[in-house]
Amino acid sequence: MPSLQDWLQDVANVWPVAWANRATLIPILVGIVVFEWVILSFWYSGRLASKEAEIRLQDRQLADYREKLHVASPAEAKAIEALEQWLRRFEPRQLTDDQKKILIERGRVYEHHELTII
Repeated sequence: MPSLQDWLQDVANVWPVAWANRATLIPILVGIVVFEWVILSFWYSGRLASKEAEIRLQDRQLADYREKLHVASPAEAKAIEALEQWLRRFEPRQLTDDQKKILIERGRVYEHHELTII
């Protein structure tokens, strides 16, 4: 495989011939540049459209988030969520039918004694 130095030497050797045929060289170079521009433009337009769609989605999610929580910042939302979790620990809970039956059965044992349920 030729080294970079070999390649540069080949270009230097061919350059006088290529420059002598400017009428052919310039349109070829312009064509190469235009072709690369078209390919890169097409490729980047797809990437740009994808990124714009992601940004719009995130903007909608953020707007929904703010609308639902009525807060100004994510820190406030996090504080509210932590407070809600803390309060859920103290909410009254409902007994299932099975739990009620067990309590009634065990309560019958203590008919004449005090029964405390916590």
